[in-house]
Amino acid sequence: MKRKKTLLAIAFAGGMLNSQVTAFAEEPRSTQTLIQNVENDSRMRPEVQAYYLLRISNSYLSNKDRTAVEAQNNSLHTLGPRTIGRDNFFVNWADQVSLQAQSAKVGVKSQNGDQTSSDKIPSENLKLAEQAAHSALKLAGKTSSRLTELNIYFIASQLFQMTGNKIEEQRCTRFFEDAIKACESKAPTIPEEAIAASSILNSMAYGKIPVRIPDYVDPRSSRTPTVKPFTEEEFKSSEAFKLRSIAILDRLPSNNHDRRKAHRDLALWYETLGKNELAEQQKQVLFNLVGIRDESILNPQPAGCGSVVWWTIERIKHKFMCGVG
Repeated sequence: MKRKKTLLAIAFAGGMLNSQVTAFAEEPRSTQTLIQNVENDSRMRPEVQAYYLLRISNSYLSNKDRTAVEAQNNSLHTLGPRTIGRDNFFVNWADQVSLQAQSAKVGVKSQNGDQTSSDKIPSENLKLAEQAAHSALKLAGKTSSRLTELNIYFIASQLFQMTGNKIEEQRCTRFFEDAIKACESKAPTIPEEAIAASSILNSMAYGKIPVRIPDYVDPRSSRTPTVKPFTEEEFKSSEAFKLRSIAILDRLPSNNHDRRKAHRDLALWYETLGKNELAEQQKQVLFNLVGIRDESILNPQPAGCGSVVWWTIERIKHKFMCGVG
């Protein structure tokens, strides 16, 4: 009996090898299931779910291989929910997606010579990218902050632009543009509304000229920040978004931190681009807001335990040591 089973197994294997019908291995878990897994994971906060879904969507626009996309996104959970929940996490990623969409729009070529375009992306990828983006949008109104909500709509609009879905792109764009225009037409009663609207405009500016201003700039450093070449048209376009952003924040009280920091960042942005006269104008506005005419206020002071103190020239005295019992 044992010998008979062995002969049958050999015969079956031989038949498979000689058969004209292709024998397929079991297909890997589909990305459709990956999207559903994120949607149905009740352990995640809405902003964390939305982040993963948007990352999955973006992966489909960057990689033609479904298996590679799934493998890549299965490792996304290495990022902790606390990291993703931070407002600046979405802001920084919105900057990058804005730049990616702008590059696709103007036909920037990648290193291997391929031109980023939706017509070069497999239709199945486009469909799944849009499905993931739609799922993320359903969670936008459930997130913990207005800033995160607007960033989800902004990122989704850029993804839909890259898929070529004009209807969904325009729907998302109307959502955050209505929020921006509401802040431009009257002083926001809630500062968070102004901060969120100005953030989107800054991400739009970043898409034109990708320059990020750090919170601390060493005045002793002689290293010049690297800036990609830009045209005067790109400068004017990026500057226009920056000025709209700062005009919204200028509706907030003079002691508002975000308003002050916006002028500080704009001054350093101009300086980075070699527009020193414009940079000086913004510094003077900042000095008037703070009431201190000293460039040292452009950088915060360390206050211990990873915290900092802004808008003072008085040296901070540390009277404690973190982590010491």
